[in-house]
Amino acid sequence: MSTSETVAVSKSGPANRAIILLTVSLCTMLYALTMTIVNVVLPQLQGALSATPDQISWVVTLNVLATAIVTPMTGWLVARFGQRQVLIWSVAGFSLSSLLCATATTLPPLLLYRIAQGALGAPLVPLAQAIIVSIYPPAQRAMAQGIFGMSVVIGPAIAPALGGYLAEEYGWRWIFLLILPLGLVALLGVLAFIRDGGRQASTRLDWTGFILLSLAVSALQFIMDRGQRLDWFESEVVILLVPGMGLSFYLYVVHTATAERPFISPALFLDRNFSAGLFLVFVYGMLNLTPLVLWPSMLQNLMGFPDSLIGTLLGTRGAGMVFGFMAAARMGRLTRALALSSASA
Repeated sequence: MSTSETVAVSKSGPANRAIILLTVSLCTMLYALTMTIVNVVLPQLQGALSATPDQISWVVTLNVLATAIVTPMTGWLVARFGQRQVLIWSVAGFSLSSLLCATATTLPPLLLYRIAQGALGAPLVPLAQAIIVSIYPPAQRAMAQGIFGMSVVIGPAIAPALGGYLAEEYGWRWIFLLILPLGLVALLGVLAFIRDGGRQASTRLDWTGFILLSLAVSALQFIMDRGQRLDWFESEVVILLVPGMGLSFYLYVVHTATAERPFISPALFLDRNFSAGLFLVFVYGMLNLTPLVLWPSMLQNLMGFPDSLIGTLLGTRGAGMVFGFMAAARMGRLTRALALSSASA
């Protein structure tokens, strides 16, 4: 454990750690809610905003894309402004963008507000996990991460059913208004319990690497999302984006190999646990996000299910995630105990 981590742990008693864990879990729950609750009302949004299925899918696509671009910046944001300030602005901005989503009357403003949701909510998950690691000793981190994971998925497990009911009874705007009370509670928790930390004045952001990677990821996201609809290379847009994506990736790799402080250090991937975890999260993301987008439209347009039932069906997925996190926390404790016993032997 580093010196800074030791100091952070020593200053946090069990009660204080539990309160901080609850606060950062609630902050993360805010972003996790939008990953499930919005998908329930995609068919209703399509009709209310006079959009095609192709157009309405951008409500999800742009939100995920904004998250993917801003998430790697979290470390620099914390080093520049500190944990407390980043959390305050992220929670407040995320809540405000949710309110703006509820006021949208046409598709373009809604897409703009969803981009803001993704960008402002992106730092919440990695920053919450970093805070948990900094305040808990190694022996308790698996337990804390398990509790954190369970609390985060409980919201998305309940939200689709509640959001489906609200959308069916009162309209789609209420799924965004539902986030506001939670956002206020989370903001008050951050103001009361989260202390500043993580500042490093010497940290600099590699803007060249960040821009190149953002362009490459954006082009790849567009190609994968729109390629089939545009008939792939029969579309001039795809033909232009593919070499642009390849050039951006190439320049990013060259820049990373030659820069003194690249945007993402290649040394990170030499850690076997990090690389394996990254691969597993990549596979999990593909398996998790795809049904969330496809199921609501299929269940309503093809099966005729109401929004409330669609929300209930999506919510049942969260039950399995809760049990999975419980099992992961227990396995983490058992693995650590076995490792310690083997080392002592």
